Amino acid sequence: MSIPVITPSHVFGINPTVRTPLHHLDDQTVLYPSGTQLVLYNTETKTQRFVAINEGEGVSAIAVKDGFVGVGVKGHGGGPENVTVARRGSAMKSVLGTVPGTAMGSGTGERIGAMVVVVDLGNPKAKRKLLGTGDMIVKEFISVSFAADGKHILAQSSGPDWSLYLWSIEKTKLVTFLKFTTPNNAEINQMSVNPYDAATTQVCMTGNGVFRLYKYAEGSFKLGTQQKPEKNLLCHTWLTDTRLMVGTSDSKLLLYDSGDLILEISYLLPTTLAFATPPSITTLTPFSAGLLAGTSNGICVLFEKTDDAYIYKKSKEFVVDGEVRGVAMSPAEDAAVVATAECQVYGVALDADSSKGEEIKCDRLTQPFHRGAILGMDTCARKPLIATCGADKSVRIWNYVDNCLEVMKIFDDEPMSIALHPSGLYVLVGFAGALKLMNVLIDDIRPYWETNVRGCRECRFSHGGQYFAAVHGSTITLYTTWSFDPLGTLKGHQGKVRSISWSPDDTRLVTCGIDGAVYDWNVRTLKREGEVVQKGNVFGGAAYTGDMKLVYAVGSDGNIKEIENGHIFREIPVKAQVATILLSRSSKMFFAVTARPSIRALRFPFPQDNPASDHTELACHSGAITRIRMSYDDQYLFTCGEDGCLWVYKVMEKEARGGKGREKDVTYSDEILVTKSDLKDNFKTMAELKQRVEELKSENETQVRMRELTYADKIREMTEKYQNEIEALKQLTSSLKSERENNRVWHMEQLNETIHSNKNEIKEVEAVFNQKMQEESEKYIVLQKRMAEMKAQWETQMQDAETSHANKVKEITEYYRKKIQERVDAVVQTKESFQSQHLSHYSNLREIDADADTEILSLSHAFELKLKEERDSLSSIKEENASMKSKFDSLTREIEEQKAELAKMASEERRLQGIIKGLERDIVGVKREMQERDDTIQDKEKRIYDLKKKNQELEKFKFVLDYKIMELKKQVEPRERDIITLSHQIQDMDEELHDYHKRHDSLDNDIQDLVMKLRGVHGEGRVQAWREKEVRATLNRIRNDLDILWEKADNLAELKVLALVPTRILLLCFKRNLVKLHHKYSNTIETPGRPPGLMGTPASPISSLLRPSSQDSAAAAAAEEGPTEEDAQQFAQREHLEHTVATLEHKLAKEDESRHTENLRIMQENVMLVSEINTLRKDLKAAESRTSRLINLAARGGPLTPDDEDLLRPISTRESIKRLRTGAGKEWRDD
Repeated sequence: MSIPVITPSHVFGINPTVRTPLHHLDDQTVLYPSGTQLVLYNTETKTQRFVAINEGEGVSAIAVKDGFVGVGVKGHGGGPENVTVARRGSAMKSVLGTVPGTAMGSGTGERIGAMVVVVDLGNPKAKRKLLGTGDMIVKEFISVSFAADGKHILAQSSGPDWSLYLWSIEKTKLVTFLKFTTPNNAEINQMSVNPYDAATTQVCMTGNGVFRLYKYAEGSFKLGTQQKPEKNLLCHTWLTDTRLMVGTSDSKLLLYDSGDLILEISYLLPTTLAFATPPSITTLTPFSAGLLAGTSNGICVLFEKTDDAYIYKKSKEFVVDGEVRGVAMSPAEDAAVVATAECQVYGVALDADSSKGEEIKCDRLTQPFHRGAILGMDTCARKPLIATCGADKSVRIWNYVDNCLEVMKIFDDEPMSIALHPSGLYVLVGFAGALKLMNVLIDDIRPYWETNVRGCRECRFSHGGQYFAAVHGSTITLYTTWSFDPLGTLKGHQGKVRSISWSPDDTRLVTCGIDGAVYDWNVRTLKREGEVVQKGNVFGGAAYTGDMKLVYAVGSDGNIKEIENGHIFREIPVKAQVATILLSRSSKMFFAVTARPSIRALRFPFPQDNPASDHTELACHSGAITRIRMSYDDQYLFTCGEDGCLWVYKVMEKEARGGKGREKDVTYSDEILVTKSDLKDNFKTMAELKQRVEELKSENETQVRMRELTYADKIREMTEKYQNEIEALKQLTSSLKSERENNRVWHMEQLNETIHSNKNEIKEVEAVFNQKMQEESEKYIVLQKRMAEMKAQWETQMQDAETSHANKVKEITEYYRKKIQERVDAVVQTKESFQSQHLSHYSNLREIDADADTEILSLSHAFELKLKEERDSLSSIKEENASMKSKFDSLTREIEEQKAELAKMASEERRLQGIIKGLERDIVGVKREMQERDDTIQDKEKRIYDLKKKNQELEKFKFVLDYKIMELKKQVEPRERDIITLSHQIQDMDEELHDYHKRHDSLDNDIQDLVMKLRGVHGEGRVQAWREKEVRATLNRIRNDLDILWEKADNLAELKVLALVPTRILLLCFKRNLVKLHHKYSNTIETPGRPPGLMGTPASPISSLLRPSSQDSAAAAAAEEGPTEEDAQQFAQREHLEHTVATLEHKLAKEDESRHTENLRIMQENVMLVSEINTLRKDLKAAESRTSRLINLAARGGPLTPDDEDLLRPISTRESIKRLRTGAGKEWRDD
């Protein structure tokens, strides 16, 4: 029994929601967060190292400075966040804050307050201390920043209780904090510390309508500047110790100096792109030469500094996929790393020269990661592959040995589950609408079979790959992989199935679900061989042991059930909520996924006493773990989660760590699937390339043989020619040598003469110079004596002046002292006039002082004049001395010049010797140049001959082209006149069409009037018909009543015959019945319904129908008598109107048809004319370009290229125009 050790090997994913997620530690190492870990990615070797931050559930903010890495970490159970600080190259670890009453349990789900952890990246396993924010509860740290001195760290918490915390890293304690509120509950987006001012810790906060500057002084934060801008300030960065650049949500850059807005830059967007709304500026990254801004639409703009301190010039821009969340500049500032909201990391080379047209290269720094949760994962046996599917509608195949992405494909529907065939050549994906089996090709994933299993959230291949199972709700369907025949359906679960697992020999299948049931199925009989049902316990996973005797299952109660023969043999408490479990193929390792989320490795087989107490745990995901799988050789473990990260771990048993470890049981295959069409294309391409290579070989061999023959002839000719030239050059060299000897003798004679003459001149100059120096020295001695005398005289005068000045000052002082005493006595004696005398006293005193000052100034001015005269005389003497020195210097320079002349002559001699050597080298060069010139002359002679021929041909073509251009112009001019005529015709047709429309509108109005009249006639006819119907109905009722009355009368007559009733009584009864009948139809008024279609026609009484008016009675009488002449006229007029309406309708239809036909004809003519005009314009442009190219060809000469040969082909424009005109004329004549 042993406990496996899990170590992270590689991770595919990044957390882009972290504030400043990317940091360049050096030129090759990039730091970014992934889950709960920090990844140190080497861009050269593509390897990763990890810094475990196990104190929380994810990273929220990162800051880096001078070897320190500050990390804001989310707390357990969704509680407050933690802040971790990691120092590179230091063994010190300390914590900067703790919450009393909380504990750092591993996997216990305990609530932990905000804390700061100091971690040494060189030794991340050292013991840590955890300190935090004291008794204050912090929900989240949105920003972490280091102070400029590197001794303090600051963290900004989230709202609504916005708080700023300051810790001392050396003293490991919380120094101070500041709580504040924002107006209208506005959000703070970023906090940073001024990195240029180490003396005072200056903090800037920006947010939605928030801009604040704080200073740390005297143990607390002091508010320096506060503004309420009308913009949402998303990010900012410090440019100098007083200047900040701020990015807004409406694509603006705001420049602040000492807290005041001094400039707004709004030219961030590229001119080639347009957006409905301006993008937001999400990141700002400064560097020595300027600023790099990232936006919400993926555009990154590079600004450079200008001579003006307030202006930044946009120099470069590049685009990445998705919103920019973080940018890190390399230490050399020649490259940058960009993280986007699409969970992708790009590497950008910034050394492109935009003036030369070079574009910025932007490539993926890492593999393309999943965006969003990873919903499914599986691995295979024969290849080191992992298949994943995610909420981004993509299916990806990863290689966990090479740490790369093999294949990726994005679908229209979201894949919900995935299973990889043991061979690694097929993948089974469950979509919302169907279950699809796909081929994994070398560069694609292609579906080739699907079934209508909808919403499959779990599917698995058997270990041998011959079967696969798919879950649809509460049922499991089994299929044969090679024939796709369904083996059957497993029904029995009352709720959704959460997990399926095959036995090692693929004869059994264990399933579990949310209904609390665990079923053991026989694949051949499709019957349950064992079952465990616990209502209310939601099972998340189950697995077989290697000998298939036991089944382990885990539920929501946190206990692992050991099931044997359909019964729970024992329950193993884990003391944590377990989501699912995994048992290795060798049945030596057991893993459980907790809800923290974390992976817990348990000792297996479980001991009898306290079985789950001994375990190791590792938390790498910041979201729930959705799948866990293990490689076929039990050396790698894989997990994926809702945070979009795919983790690869290396697994090793504790007993095997000291030894060699396990050896691989299998070797991976390198087979791939290729379609037949692709293979045929490759074979065809290979055959064509081979044939082409053979042709090129034969052509090259022929050309080489021809060149060898040509070069042999040329070498023979050149050898003879250069031998003759060498003889001539030898004769020339001998003559040059004799001339050189003569020149050398002549130069030696000239040199001797020059040296002799220069010696005499030097002696004469030295004599003259010595004489002049003696005279000047005598003058200098005389001037020195004179200057000493003047100096003594001046000192005497100055002493006398000072003595007299002191005496005068003393006398004046004594005199005025007496005066002041007298004035004081007078003031004492006369107090009543104190004010006036006081004023007069001070006025007199000022006058006296002014007089004394004036006298002193006059004396000092006189002495200064004398001193100035003496100084002037001294300066003139110095000038004379300087002139004598300059003359002496000039003579010295002349001597030096003579010496330089001699040295120059010596160098001239050396130069002549060098020239001679150079001439010898030139002889060799001349020989070489003569050879090259002979070759050039021959080539040029051939080219001149070819150019003459081409010039003659081009002159012929030029003559032909001139003639054709004249013909084309003659053809174009009448065509333009025809176009003008046709345009006039089109205008006339438009006017005629306008008249047709007017006539059509008038006819429409007439038709509407006739229709209204016809409706009136029809309504009147309906009224008459209704009246006739009512009259007939009334007459029928009267007839019926009269029949009844006559029957009564017959009955009365019978009674009379029988003499039962007297005649008078019979007559009275008959009369009474007759009166009733009369009153019924004459006095009683009925209100029958109105006729249909005439809702406004009033109801008429029956009496009016029976006794109509005179007109109605006349009409009725006329109706009885027969149709009158007036009725015949009305009928004829009605028929005439109907006939007229029918004629007008027919005429209108014909006119509409003819107008439509005319419009179609005009439109067709217009289309034909426009197409003809466009054809003529194209032909004319082609002719002009062809003419210009021919002229250029005639001007430049040279061999003909294939394009030039195309120019020399005959022009068919004239025939095409003639054919076009003939066809157009025929169509017009037909119309």
